[in-house]
Amino acid sequence: DLKWPRDSDLELANLWSLVKYINENLDQTLRTEQLAHRIEMSPIQLDRRMKRVFRLSTKKFIMKCRLEEATRQLETTDLPISTIALSCGFTDQSSFTRNFRAATSDTPASFRKKVKRG
Repeated sequence: DLKWPRDSDLELANLWSLVKYINENLDQTLRTEQLAHRIEMSPIQLDRRMKRVFRLSTKKFIMKCRLEEATRQLETTDLPISTIALSCGFTDQSSFTRNFRAATSDTPASFRKKVKRG
């Protein structure tokens, strides 16, 4: 539900390449320290910029991206939920279900059924 910053906001904050990297590597372990190193910042600096631009910590931003991609896959594919969970960087289906339910108050299976029904 959060507004996505304009491209110029991301460029000013040196975050454009990092956001692209995160979205292209959701299936990998993404740690704030490693991400900060990629753009030559300290983890604290990165978190401050992420909060200023996205109003989320780096960790929460990564979770938001994972949940958005998982939601897209639930809506547009027939892949098993466990496959979606792994492809979006969750350690297992139960971790995905817990996080999905916390964000949407629904389980992935129930969400998919509702979407398929129309």
